[in-house]
Amino acid sequence: MYETGYREIKEKRLLGLLPKRATFIFITSIVVVAAIFFLFNMVDLKDPVGFFKQIAVTSVLASLGAGTADLLGKR
Repeated sequence: MYETGYREIKEKRLLGLLPKRATFIFITSIVVVAAIFFLFNMVDLKDPVGFFKQIAVTSVLASLGAGTADLLGKR
């Protein structure tokens, strides 16, 4: 994640496998996307597969935006 050269950060890992920052950003984006869907009443709990698809597609874009902002950051 930090191969762009914008930051030099020693990467910490969860369970020796997943990068902590990237995992936290991804989980946060999924939670925020789900909360926004609930706030705007766009959730159809009768169709859980459709709801999963909505969250999956939207969270990819949210993760990209959050990851980019994290990489650029303040410096």
